[in-house]
Amino acid sequence: MASPAGRSRTKRKRLARALEESEARYRDLFESAYDVVFTADGDGKILDINQRGIEVTGYAKAELTGMNVVRDLCVPEDQTLIRSVLEDVVAGRERIYEVGWRARNGTVLRFEGATTSRRAPSGAPAAG
Repeated sequence: MASPAGRSRTKRKRLARALEESEARYRDLFESAYDVVFTADGDGKILDINQRGIEVTGYAKAELTGMNVVRDLCVPEDQTLIRSVLEDVVAGRERIYEVGWRARNGTVLRFEGATTSRRAPSGAPAAG
């Protein structure tokens, strides 16, 4: 019969494995999406972006990660709109909008965007 400590270790290992599998499924979905999918902080700094975002913008992932959506990608005429979208996301409101981003080669890409804010179990906005 396993000791309480042994059962606890086994349970922790099982939970860790389940978490790893869940993270792998999320990463696969994120990376294989046909749409541009990214996460950003409340100021618009890109924290992560999928392969499709890299392909359509022409930037490397290392370049995109850390760029500010408003300042670095959004066309000037849409910057006010994107600032209001960011405010809504931080406030927990979802938005659907159209925006232009400038690709590395100067081409303007038009996107229909849909945003949602991630929430912690407490209901507060989740970091990152």
